[in-house]
Amino acid sequence: MIPKLSKDFYAYRENLTYGNKDFTYLRPYYVYMTNHFGNLAYMSCSSDCNINDKMVKNHLHFNKHKLKLIDSLVEETELKDNLFRNVALDYLLKVRDTEENNQIFIRVFRALSGNNRHMEEINDTYEGIKNIQPNKRIPNVELTNFNGEQISLQQIAKNKKAVFYFWSSTDKRHFSDISKRVLHLSKQKPEYTFIGINIRTDVDEWKGLVETAGLDNTNQYKAENFEDLNKALIIYPMNKCIITDDAVIVDAFANMYYSF
Repeated sequence: MIPKLSKDFYAYRENLTYGNKDFTYLRPYYVYMTNHFGNLAYMSCSSDCNINDKMVKNHLHFNKHKLKLIDSLVEETELKDNLFRNVALDYLLKVRDTEENNQIFIRVFRALSGNNRHMEEINDTYEGIKNIQPNKRIPNVELTNFNGEQISLQQIAKNKKAVFYFWSSTDKRHFSDISKRVLHLSKQKPEYTFIGINIRTDVDEWKGLVETAGLDNTNQYKAENFEDLNKALIIYPMNKCIITDDAVIVDAFANMYYSF
């Protein structure tokens, strides 16, 4: 809810600049701008849109507002592109809206920012999310097993209820926590096979960490190309997991700590 504020509370906004190129990569300014447009959109929705109890609950509607405000106010091209990117990734990765709403959002985004310098990244994210919706087969990404053999995700997930989780040697704390969680869940949820996918770790270190953690190495795989894996499975955040049943996606945005 928006609190009652004095009439001059936002008077400073009259002096804001949206066109100074020198400010584009000044972090405090950029962070302010992301929050500023969120606030503008929220206030606009609350006062001008037909919503119940002045509560903004429709994420698609709210984020379309942000895009249109950025388009109408920001003059500096790079800043505008970066702010558009922020809205798009925030919506696509965090809201986890329906496939239909994602399609509507990306259509509006492309109409307003078709030449965005981040368009390839945003298109890849959108396509990746579209391809991992419930009831679709998990993308057929190639992984390497503990014996150095290539095997696809669909082969690994075949004829079982599987939970794919992700880890990297770059975050030892995360790996320690996720390993303990896997060992716990394997006992509590024996109907699932918990399958680890390692990213950005050399082979020897990967194998050593798996053995030290006491994980079943027959359920451990390594991704040779993180970019391809990320495009296909949208690995965000790192605690996410993908639940499948006979290689068909049940939930591609589950969480190892909250979904079981």
